[in-house]
Amino acid sequence: MYRIDTPDAVDGRFNDNPAIQSPTTRVPAAWLNDVQENLCAVIEGAGIGLDKGEAGQLLAAIGVLIDRVQPIGAILMLDGPLASASLCEINTEYLRADYPRLVAFYTAQGRLIAGSTAAHFRTPNYEGRFPRSISSDATVDPDGPRVEGSLQGQSFESHTHMNSPTPSDSEGGQGRPVTGNTGFGESLTPWETSATGGDETRPKNFATRLVIRGR
Repeated sequence: MYRIDTPDAVDGRFNDNPAIQSPTTRVPAAWLNDVQENLCAVIEGAGIGLDKGEAGQLLAAIGVLIDRVQPIGAILMLDGPLASASLCEINTEYLRADYPRLVAFYTAQGRLIAGSTAAHFRTPNYEGRFPRSISSDATVDPDGPRVEGSLQGQSFESHTHMNSPTPSDSEGGQGRPVTGNTGFGESLTPWETSATGGDETRPKNFATRLVIRGR
């Protein structure tokens, strides 16, 4: 596509004031055909047939194209506050009538979110959780196949620490250096290290706002 470039255009724009440019800007067939084909390409690219007199086709086509890359129910991360009515906060109650497509999305999966009512529904609660891609078997995820939205509790992979008592020939006892073979033998008792660490096990992370496309 291109901006109007006829001799009677003004800086790539149309003009209808003869005092600025005379004659006023004429619209050539080449420009009109270019605009037409660009608009038609969007509509037909969305799989919608051209229909004379139907004024909403371009808007419908844009909606279809958005759905292809960001479908209803898509979880997005925002680096700031929510500023779009098309997006829903997690763990928040909304009117069903305002987001019928998102309600249909969850209903089709049999996922009636807890706390929903006849007029309202509540989005899933993923607060404070990391996303994990579902797997088809237990070779990647020990819980095996899982469905979208299912929650998994925290876990720490099974492991051991070697802390066995060892014989000592030192009268000094536990924690003191061996001074030599004195003929005195004893077995040191096991010990436990003091607690260290924070309130949870986690990787380095950054805080983000999870939202769900609702319409």
